[in-house]
Amino acid sequence: MDDPLISFVSLIPIYLLTPILCLYICLKVSALRNIGPVILCYGIGILMGMTLEQSNQISVSLKSSQEETLGVLVALALPLLLFSTDVRGWFSQAGKAAFAMVLALLSVAVVAIVAAIPLLGDVENLWQIAGMAVGAFTGSTPNVAAVKTATDASSDTFLLVHGYDIITSMIYLLLVMTVAHRIAKRFLLPFGRDKDTDETMDHEEHLEQYSELLIPARIKRLSLALALTALIVGVSVGLAELVNESFKTMTIILLLTAGGMCCALFQKVRSIPNTYHLGMYLIMVFCTLAGSMFTSEAFAKISLELMLYFLAIVFGSMVIHLLLSRFTRIDADTFLITSVASICSPPFVPVAAAIMGNKKVLLSGLSAGVIGYAAGNILGIAVALTVRAMGG
Repeated sequence: MDDPLISFVSLIPIYLLTPILCLYICLKVSALRNIGPVILCYGIGILMGMTLEQSNQISVSLKSSQEETLGVLVALALPLLLFSTDVRGWFSQAGKAAFAMVLALLSVAVVAIVAAIPLLGDVENLWQIAGMAVGAFTGSTPNVAAVKTATDASSDTFLLVHGYDIITSMIYLLLVMTVAHRIAKRFLLPFGRDKDTDETMDHEEHLEQYSELLIPARIKRLSLALALTALIVGVSVGLAELVNESFKTMTIILLLTAGGMCCALFQKVRSIPNTYHLGMYLIMVFCTLAGSMFTSEAFAKISLELMLYFLAIVFGSMVIHLLLSRFTRIDADTFLITSVASICSPPFVPVAAAIMGNKKVLLSGLSAGVIGYAAGNILGIAVALTVRAMGG
Protein backbone atom coordinates (compact mmCIF):
# COMPACT_ATOMS: atom_id res chain seq x y z
CA MET A 1 0.00 0.00 0.00
CA ASP A 2 1.35 3.41 -0.98
CA ASP A 3 1.12 5.39 2.26
CA PRO A 4 4.02 7.88 2.44
CA LEU A 5 4.99 9.40 5.75
CA ILE A 6 5.83 12.64 3.94
CA SER A 7 3.36 13.98 1.40
CA PHE A 8 4.23 16.23 -1.52
CA VAL A 9 2.16 19.07 -0.03
CA SER A 10 4.36 19.11 3.08
CA LEU A 11 7.45 19.58 0.89
CA ILE A 12 6.07 22.54 -1.07
CA PRO A 13 7.23 25.18 1.46
CA ILE A 14 10.77 23.78 1.26
CA TYR A 15 10.74 23.89 -2.54
CA LEU A 16 9.47 27.48 -2.53
CA LEU A 17 11.77 28.78 0.22
CA THR A 18 15.03 27.10 -0.87
CA PRO A 19 15.63 29.55 -3.80
CA ILE A 20 15.08 32.50 -1.44
CA LEU A 21 17.60 31.06 1.00
CA CYS A 22 20.11 30.41 -1.81
CA LEU A 23 19.72 33.96 -3.14
CA TYR A 24 20.28 35.38 0.34
CA ILE A 25 23.36 33.21 0.89
CA CYS A 26 24.87 34.21 -2.48
CA LEU A 27 24.35 37.90 -1.68
CA LYS A 28 25.88 37.61 1.78
CA VAL A 29 28.73 35.15 1.12
CA SER A 30 31.04 36.41 -1.62
CA ALA A 31 32.73 33.01 -1.97
CA LEU A 32 29.41 31.49 -3.10
CA ARG A 33 28.44 34.33 -5.41
CA ASN A 34 30.29 32.87 -8.39
CA ILE A 35 28.66 29.48 -7.79
CA GLY A 36 25.24 31.08 -8.03
CA PRO A 37 21.82 30.23 -6.59
CA VAL A 38 20.86 27.85 -9.39
CA ILE A 39 23.67 25.42 -8.57
CA LEU A 40 23.00 25.75 -4.85
CA CYS A 41 19.31 24.96 -5.36
CA TYR A 42 20.18 21.87 -7.36
CA GLY A 43 22.68 20.73 -4.73
CA ILE A 44 20.26 21.24 -1.84
CA GLY A 45 17.62 19.37 -3.83
CA ILE A 46 19.95 16.39 -4.26
CA LEU A 47 20.69 16.35 -0.52
CA MET A 48 16.94 16.45 0.11
CA GLY A 49 16.36 13.51 -2.25
CA MET A 50 19.09 11.44 -0.61
CA THR A 51 17.63 12.22 2.83
CA LEU A 52 14.14 11.20 1.74
CA GLU A 53 15.47 7.96 0.27
CA GLN A 54 17.51 7.07 3.37
CA SER A 55 14.47 7.64 5.58
CA ASN A 56 12.21 5.60 3.25
CA GLN A 57 9.94 8.55 2.53
CA ILE A 58 9.78 8.17 -1.27
CA SER A 59 6.58 6.74 -2.73
CA VAL A 60 5.00 6.29 -6.15
CA SER A 61 2.51 9.07 -5.47
CA LEU A 62 5.30 11.42 -4.33
CA LYS A 63 7.27 10.78 -7.52
CA SER A 64 4.19 11.29 -9.65
CA SER A 65 3.41 14.62 -7.96
CA GLN A 66 7.02 15.74 -8.37
CA GLU A 67 7.08 14.92 -12.09
CA GLU A 68 3.78 16.69 -12.74
CA THR A 69 4.93 19.78 -10.83
CA LEU A 70 8.16 19.93 -12.86
CA GLY A 71 6.06 20.26 -16.00
CA VAL A 72 3.91 22.99 -14.47
CA LEU A 73 6.95 24.99 -13.32
CA VAL A 74 8.57 24.88 -16.76
CA ALA A 75 5.31 25.82 -18.47
CA LEU A 76 4.86 28.87 -16.24
CA ALA A 77 8.51 29.91 -16.33
CA LEU A 78 9.15 29.87 -20.08
CA PRO A 79 6.76 32.69 -21.12
CA LEU A 80 7.88 34.83 -18.16
CA LEU A 81 11.51 34.40 -19.15
CA LEU A 82 10.72 35.43 -22.72
CA PHE A 83 8.58 38.50 -22.02
CA SER A 84 11.64 40.78 -21.76
CA THR A 85 13.40 39.23 -24.77
CA ASP A 86 14.51 41.35 -27.72
CA VAL A 87 12.75 39.18 -30.32
CA ARG A 88 13.75 41.34 -33.29
CA GLY A 89 17.38 41.21 -32.22
CA TRP A 90 17.12 37.44 -31.80
CA PHE A 91 16.58 36.91 -35.53
CA SER A 92 20.22 37.78 -36.16
CA GLN A 93 21.20 34.82 -33.93
CA ALA A 94 18.51 32.34 -35.01
CA GLY A 95 20.30 30.87 -38.02
CA LYS A 96 23.54 30.38 -36.12
CA ALA A 97 21.76 28.65 -33.23
CA ALA A 98 19.87 26.33 -35.58
CA PHE A 99 23.12 25.41 -37.33
CA ALA A 100 24.85 24.80 -33.98
CA MET A 101 21.95 22.54 -32.93
CA VAL A 102 22.26 20.51 -36.13
CA LEU A 103 25.97 20.03 -35.33
CA ALA A 104 25.05 18.87 -31.82
CA LEU A 105 22.48 16.36 -33.09
CA LEU A 106 24.80 14.93 -35.74
CA SER A 107 27.60 14.63 -33.17
CA VAL A 108 25.36 12.54 -30.90
CA ALA A 109 24.32 10.24 -33.76
CA VAL A 110 27.86 9.70 -35.05
CA VAL A 111 29.33 8.93 -31.62
CA ALA A 112 26.43 6.57 -30.79
CA ILE A 113 27.27 4.50 -33.88
CA VAL A 114 31.06 4.54 -33.48
CA ALA A 115 30.96 3.82 -29.73
CA ALA A 116 28.66 0.84 -30.36
CA ILE A 117 31.33 -1.00 -32.40
CA PRO A 118 33.25 -2.45 -29.40
CA LEU A 119 29.95 -3.70 -27.91
CA LEU A 120 28.71 -5.58 -31.00
CA GLY A 121 27.80 -9.15 -30.02
CA ASP A 122 28.31 -8.49 -26.30
CA VAL A 123 25.22 -6.44 -25.38
CA GLU A 124 21.72 -7.77 -25.96
CA ASN A 125 19.41 -5.48 -27.96
CA LEU A 126 22.26 -3.02 -28.51
CA TRP A 127 20.58 -1.55 -31.58
CA GLN A 128 17.49 -0.63 -29.57
CA ILE A 129 19.59 0.81 -26.74
CA ALA A 130 21.64 2.88 -29.21
CA GLY A 131 18.53 4.26 -30.87
CA MET A 132 16.87 5.20 -27.59
CA ALA A 133 20.13 6.73 -26.32
CA VAL A 134 20.15 9.03 -29.34
CA GLY A 135 16.52 9.87 -28.65
CA ALA A 136 17.41 10.70 -25.04
CA PHE A 137 20.24 13.04 -25.99
CA THR A 138 18.46 14.83 -28.84
CA GLY A 139 15.07 15.52 -27.27
CA SER A 140 14.70 13.60 -23.99
CA THR A 141 11.94 11.26 -22.82
CA PRO A 142 9.32 11.84 -25.58
CA ASN A 143 11.90 10.87 -28.20
CA VAL A 144 12.99 7.81 -26.20
CA ALA A 145 9.38 6.67 -26.02
CA ALA A 146 8.93 7.20 -29.76
CA VAL A 147 12.08 5.19 -30.61
CA LYS A 148 11.01 2.45 -28.16
CA THR A 149 7.71 2.10 -30.02
CA ALA A 150 9.35 2.23 -33.45
CA THR A 151 11.92 -0.48 -32.60
CA ASP A 152 9.47 -2.59 -30.55
CA ALA A 153 11.80 -2.46 -27.53
CA SER A 154 10.69 -3.97 -24.23
CA SER A 155 9.75 -1.93 -21.18
CA ASP A 156 12.80 -3.33 -19.36
CA THR A 157 15.08 -1.97 -22.09
CA PHE A 158 13.29 1.37 -21.93
CA LEU A 159 13.78 1.58 -18.13
CA LEU A 160 17.42 0.56 -18.52
CA VAL A 161 18.06 3.39 -20.98
CA HIS A 162 16.15 5.80 -18.74
CA GLY A 163 18.43 4.90 -15.81
CA TYR A 164 21.63 5.54 -17.76
CA ASP A 165 20.12 8.74 -19.14
CA ILE A 166 19.50 10.05 -15.61
CA ILE A 167 23.02 9.27 -14.42
CA THR A 168 24.90 10.63 -17.43
CA SER A 169 22.69 13.73 -17.64
CA MET A 170 23.42 14.53 -14.00
CA ILE A 171 27.16 14.26 -14.61
CA TYR A 172 26.80 16.42 -17.71
CA LEU A 173 24.76 19.03 -15.81
CA LEU A 174 27.44 19.15 -13.12
CA LEU A 175 29.98 19.97 -15.83
CA VAL A 176 27.71 22.64 -17.32
CA MET A 177 27.12 24.23 -13.94
CA THR A 178 30.82 24.40 -13.08
CA VAL A 179 33.54 24.62 -15.74
CA ALA A 180 31.97 23.96 -19.15
CA HIS A 181 31.42 27.62 -20.04
CA ARG A 182 34.95 28.62 -19.03
CA ILE A 183 36.41 25.78 -21.11
CA ALA A 184 34.24 26.69 -24.11
CA LYS A 185 35.36 30.33 -23.95
CA ARG A 186 39.00 29.24 -24.18
CA PHE A 187 38.39 27.45 -27.48
CA LEU A 188 35.55 29.38 -29.11
CA LEU A 189 34.71 32.95 -30.05
CA PRO A 190 33.07 35.16 -27.41
CA PHE A 191 29.37 35.88 -27.68
CA GLY A 192 28.70 39.23 -29.43
CA ARG A 193 26.91 41.13 -26.66
CA ASP A 194 25.47 44.59 -26.93
CA LYS A 195 26.44 46.93 -24.14
CA ASP A 196 23.04 48.29 -23.21
CA THR A 197 22.29 47.57 -19.60
CA ASP A 198 18.75 46.41 -20.32
CA GLU A 199 20.02 43.30 -22.04
CA THR A 200 23.21 42.68 -20.07
CA MET A 201 23.07 40.41 -17.06
CA ASP A 202 25.57 41.58 -14.50
CA HIS A 203 25.61 38.75 -11.99
CA GLU A 204 25.65 40.73 -8.74
CA GLU A 205 23.05 43.26 -9.92
CA HIS A 206 20.95 40.37 -11.21
CA LEU A 207 20.88 38.75 -7.78
CA GLU A 208 19.97 41.96 -6.01
CA GLN A 209 17.03 42.54 -8.36
CA TYR A 210 15.19 39.52 -6.95
CA SER A 211 14.27 41.60 -3.90
CA GLU A 212 12.27 43.86 -6.25
CA LEU A 213 9.75 41.02 -6.65
CA LEU A 214 8.42 41.96 -3.20
CA ILE A 215 7.76 45.63 -3.98
CA PRO A 216 3.94 46.14 -3.85
CA ALA A 217 3.82 48.13 -7.10
CA ARG A 218 5.81 45.40 -8.86
CA ILE A 219 3.58 42.65 -7.46
CA LYS A 220 0.53 44.23 -9.12
CA ARG A 221 2.17 44.38 -12.55
CA LEU A 222 3.70 40.93 -12.18
CA SER A 223 0.24 39.59 -11.40
CA LEU A 224 -0.81 40.73 -14.85
CA ALA A 225 2.23 38.97 -16.32
CA LEU A 226 1.29 35.80 -14.46
CA ALA A 227 -2.27 36.01 -15.76
CA LEU A 228 -0.94 36.38 -19.31
CA THR A 229 1.39 33.42 -18.70
CA ALA A 230 -1.50 31.29 -17.44
CA LEU A 231 -3.44 32.16 -20.59
CA ILE A 232 -0.51 31.12 -22.80
CA VAL A 233 -0.13 27.85 -20.86
CA GLY A 234 -3.86 27.11 -21.11
CA VAL A 235 -3.97 27.72 -24.86
CA SER A 236 -0.75 25.72 -25.43
CA VAL A 237 -1.94 22.70 -23.46
CA GLY A 238 -5.38 22.87 -25.08
CA LEU A 239 -3.98 22.97 -28.62
CA ALA A 240 -1.51 20.17 -27.80
CA GLU A 241 -4.47 17.89 -27.12
CA LEU A 242 -5.15 17.98 -30.86
CA VAL A 243 -1.86 16.26 -31.80
CA ASN A 244 -0.54 12.72 -31.38
CA GLU A 245 0.65 11.84 -27.85
CA SER A 246 4.28 11.41 -28.99
CA PHE A 247 4.33 15.00 -30.31
CA LYS A 248 2.53 16.58 -27.35
CA THR A 249 5.58 17.73 -25.36
CA MET A 250 7.24 19.17 -28.45
CA THR A 251 4.04 21.01 -29.35
CA ILE A 252 3.63 22.50 -25.87
CA ILE A 253 7.25 23.75 -25.77
CA LEU A 254 6.86 25.20 -29.26
CA LEU A 255 3.59 26.98 -28.39
CA LEU A 256 4.91 28.30 -25.07
CA THR A 257 7.98 29.69 -26.84
CA ALA A 258 5.89 31.21 -29.63
CA GLY A 259 3.45 32.71 -27.11
CA GLY A 260 6.24 34.28 -25.09
CA MET A 261 7.87 35.64 -28.25
CA CYS A 262 4.63 37.16 -29.54
CA CYS A 263 3.94 38.89 -26.22
CA ALA A 264 7.51 40.22 -26.12
CA LEU A 265 6.83 42.11 -29.34
CA PHE A 266 4.51 44.44 -27.40
CA GLN A 267 6.22 47.23 -25.50
CA LYS A 268 3.61 47.11 -22.69
CA VAL A 269 4.60 43.51 -21.97
CA ARG A 270 8.32 44.10 -22.33
CA SER A 271 8.12 47.04 -19.94
CA ILE A 272 6.73 44.94 -17.07
CA PRO A 273 9.69 44.87 -14.67
CA ASN A 274 11.25 41.69 -13.25
CA THR A 275 9.36 39.16 -15.37
CA TYR A 276 12.70 37.48 -16.07
CA HIS A 277 13.51 37.30 -12.36
CA LEU A 278 10.13 35.79 -11.54
CA GLY A 279 10.66 33.20 -14.27
CA MET A 280 14.13 32.42 -12.95
CA TYR A 281 12.75 32.03 -9.44
CA LEU A 282 10.42 29.33 -10.81
CA ILE A 283 13.42 27.71 -12.54
CA MET A 284 15.25 27.65 -9.18
CA VAL A 285 12.22 25.92 -7.66
CA PHE A 286 12.41 23.54 -10.64
CA CYS A 287 16.09 22.81 -9.91
CA THR A 288 15.38 22.18 -6.23
CA LEU A 289 12.54 19.83 -7.10
CA ALA A 290 14.51 18.06 -9.87
CA GLY A 291 17.45 17.54 -7.53
CA SER A 292 15.18 16.11 -4.83
CA MET A 293 14.09 13.37 -7.24
CA PHE A 294 17.62 11.93 -7.21
CA THR A 295 17.75 8.42 -5.78
CA SER A 296 20.16 5.48 -5.96
CA GLU A 297 17.53 3.41 -7.80
CA ALA A 298 19.01 4.37 -11.17
CA PHE A 299 22.31 2.76 -10.16
CA ALA A 300 20.78 -0.66 -9.43
CA LYS A 301 21.30 -2.26 -12.86
CA ILE A 302 24.45 -0.51 -14.04
CA SER A 303 26.95 -2.41 -16.19
CA LEU A 304 30.37 -0.93 -16.83
CA GLU A 305 30.12 -1.50 -20.58
CA LEU A 306 26.88 0.40 -21.03
CA MET A 307 27.85 3.09 -18.53
CA LEU A 308 30.95 3.82 -20.60
CA TYR A 309 28.84 3.73 -23.77
CA PHE A 310 26.43 6.39 -22.51
CA LEU A 311 29.26 8.52 -21.14
CA ALA A 312 31.01 8.25 -24.53
CA ILE A 313 27.87 9.45 -26.32
CA VAL A 314 27.39 12.47 -24.04
CA PHE A 315 30.96 13.66 -23.67
CA GLY A 316 32.30 12.35 -26.98
CA SER A 317 29.56 14.19 -28.85
CA MET A 318 30.22 17.29 -26.75
CA VAL A 319 33.90 17.29 -27.77
CA ILE A 320 33.03 16.81 -31.46
CA HIS A 321 30.39 19.54 -31.21
CA LEU A 322 33.04 21.82 -29.68
CA LEU A 323 35.52 21.12 -32.46
CA LEU A 324 32.92 21.62 -35.19
CA SER A 325 31.83 24.87 -33.52
CA ARG A 326 35.41 26.11 -33.55
CA PHE A 327 35.78 25.20 -37.22
CA THR A 328 32.48 26.90 -38.15
CA ARG A 329 33.08 29.93 -35.87
CA ILE A 330 30.18 29.29 -33.49
CA ASP A 331 30.57 31.31 -30.30
CA ALA A 332 30.94 29.74 -26.84
CA ASP A 333 27.51 30.68 -25.52
CA THR A 334 25.64 29.41 -28.58
CA PHE A 335 27.64 26.18 -28.47
CA LEU A 336 26.80 25.51 -24.84
CA ILE A 337 23.13 26.50 -24.97
CA THR A 338 22.51 24.22 -27.97
CA SER A 339 24.50 21.43 -26.31
CA VAL A 340 22.24 21.67 -23.25
CA ALA A 341 19.13 21.83 -25.47
CA SER A 342 20.25 18.58 -27.08
CA ILE A 343 21.60 16.56 -24.14
CA CYS A 344 19.19 17.74 -21.43
CA SER A 345 16.20 19.13 -23.43
CA PRO A 346 14.69 22.67 -23.47
CA PRO A 347 13.52 22.80 -19.82
CA PHE A 348 17.18 23.06 -18.77
CA VAL A 349 18.01 25.84 -21.25
CA PRO A 350 17.11 28.62 -18.76
CA VAL A 351 19.43 27.00 -16.23
CA ALA A 352 22.34 27.14 -18.69
CA ALA A 353 21.52 30.73 -19.68
CA ALA A 354 21.58 31.72 -16.01
CA ILE A 355 24.91 29.96 -15.44
CA MET A 356 26.41 31.84 -18.40
CA GLY A 357 24.81 35.11 -17.31
CA ASN A 358 23.42 35.64 -20.81
CA LYS A 359 19.67 35.79 -21.31
CA LYS A 360 20.13 36.67 -25.00
CA VAL A 361 20.74 33.01 -25.84
CA LEU A 362 17.61 31.86 -24.00
CA LEU A 363 15.28 32.08 -26.99
CA SER A 364 17.91 30.56 -29.28
CA GLY A 365 18.29 27.60 -26.93
CA LEU A 366 14.55 27.01 -26.65
CA SER A 367 14.10 27.24 -30.41
CA ALA A 368 17.03 24.87 -30.97
CA GLY A 369 15.47 22.45 -28.50
CA VAL A 370 12.33 22.25 -30.62
CA ILE A 371 14.56 21.16 -33.52
CA GLY A 372 15.85 18.39 -31.28
CA TYR A 373 12.33 17.24 -30.43
CA ALA A 374 11.46 17.16 -34.12
CA ALA A 375 14.64 15.48 -35.41
CA GLY A 376 15.43 13.18 -32.47
CA ASN A 377 12.91 10.51 -33.44
CA ILE A 378 14.29 10.24 -36.98
CA LEU A 379 17.91 10.21 -35.83
CA GLY A 380 17.20 7.63 -33.12
CA ILE A 381 15.48 5.24 -35.51
CA ALA A 382 18.22 5.75 -38.14
CA VAL A 383 20.98 4.98 -35.60
CA ALA A 384 19.08 1.92 -34.31
CA LEU A 385 18.77 0.48 -37.84
CA THR A 386 22.43 1.27 -38.58
CA VAL A 387 23.67 -0.51 -35.42
CA ARG A 388 21.41 -3.48 -36.18
CA ALA A 389 22.87 -3.69 -39.70
CA MET A 390 26.35 -3.68 -38.11
CA GLY A 391 25.40 -6.76 -36.09
CA GLY A 392 24.10 -5.15 -32.89
